[in-house]
Amino acid sequence: MESKLNILSDFLKFFKEQQESIPYNFNVLDEQCGHIVENSHTNMLMKLLEYKNQYGYVFLKSFFAYIGMDIEIKSGIVKFEREQNYKRYDKNGRIDGLIYQQNQFALIIENKVNGAANQPEQLKKYIEGTQNDNNIFPETDKKSRVDKIWVVFLTKDGDEKPDKRSLTYMQEQGICSSIGEVLEGPRYASISYREHILPWLREEVQPCVMQKEQVLNTGLLQYIDFLEGMLGIRKSETKMMEQNKQWLKKKLDLNKPFVELNKDLRSIRLDLRKQQKSLV
Repeated sequence: MESKLNILSDFLKFFKEQQESIPYNFNVLDEQCGHIVENSHTNMLMKLLEYKNQYGYVFLKSFFAYIGMDIEIKSGIVKFEREQNYKRYDKNGRIDGLIYQQNQFALIIENKVNGAANQPEQLKKYIEGTQNDNNIFPETDKKSRVDKIWVVFLTKDGDEKPDKRSLTYMQEQGICSSIGEVLEGPRYASISYREHILPWLREEVQPCVMQKEQVLNTGLLQYIDFLEGMLGIRKSETKMMEQNKQWLKKKLDLNKPFVELNKDLRSIRLDLRKQQKSLV
């Protein structure tokens, strides 16, 4: 194998060439927001779900269908409430996103995209608070209200669950059921940005934006690109990473015995640490 310094120097040169070859990316969210907080992600999702045209709440209907929720939207107003303007600041806490149609349905959205810890009985409290809300269910008997409550638990990669007491409560109320480690409906959806939100935006929302809605289309494309960056799947970046991996694989001769290879990698890693400032 070539000397460590030669490999390091050649790789830095190759890496720079790869960077210069990919399209220049200018994403306002990347530059101004960086790490978007969960409330901001919820606000963006809610803003899209609020969209309404002559065909009604088309994105909301599409969202329900995409995540497998059989919620019927009847004629009339649908209310969308977010944490910052949700006025019910009581012992039940603040719901990230609440969508409801009076006496018809109420959808609770709990967003954990940044991995925030579950609060004790968090969803249980949200469900009970919604069930007792006479503004949402003014004409419905309290005992039957829970049958009209739906819950979305939204995470980055789909590898988190609500707290155990909330899960037990939702199972008792018939909101969700458990088959081994898998949670499913009838009125519960565990979804993620990687497997649901991003594909839904690409496949169902963006193609339906009308040509005259240029600002909506631009904002949507920026947010899709931001999510791809957040999830590490921007095509230009993943292509460059794969090329870098193949280059290193060839240079380091990754087919050699593990002990010998591990020694080489450890030595190169030490050199990288010493030259960290120049790498940056």
